[in-house]
Amino acid sequence: MSEVASAIQAALDSDSAIPRDLVAEWCQAAEDVRSLALLYRLTGDAYERIQPLLGQVETCRLIQKYLLTCLRLDPEDGVGFSRYQAAWTLLGWFQHLSRLPDTSLILREAASAVTQLYLEGDATCARPSRLGSWSTFWRIKSSALCSQAGSRTTGCERHGALRWLGAKRIPALRVA
Repeated sequence: MSEVASAIQAALDSDSAIPRDLVAEWCQAAEDVRSLALLYRLTGDAYERIQPLLGQVETCRLIQKYLLTCLRLDPEDGVGFSRYQAAWTLLGWFQHLSRLPDTSLILREAASAVTQLYLEGDATCARPSRLGSWSTFWRIKSSALCSQAGSRTTGCERHGALRWLGAKRIPALRVA
């Protein structure tokens, strides 16, 4: 386990306050899936112990970094999300952000990062996965960005991506 991962694990195991500056350093230094997964867990399980709070932008950048790393690497050792888990978490995260005020910049940055991952990805990353295909991400991205902008055009409704997935790719996810 890396030094960063060990420090994050120690913070998770503790009940003490965690200095925000230290978490910000960990976010900058974390490059491996294990460290990113631990940080993701820290922002979920111990967010209120980060003092002062990390904030929306920093937290979202970490979530984006973790999810896109999992999408790119598809870890199979159980340390981080699989590509499939990361894709569904990304979908839920986009939906969550699209309902919040003042998140259009975060959504645009995340959509741009998904686009970059696709364009720079190797054949393993870019080929259709168990989720369906990369076209799913284009639909997710478009739905999130259009709903944030308030567009009501066909295909840009808040849950348009889920409707499309339910109808075309994953019947168990039918959305009314």
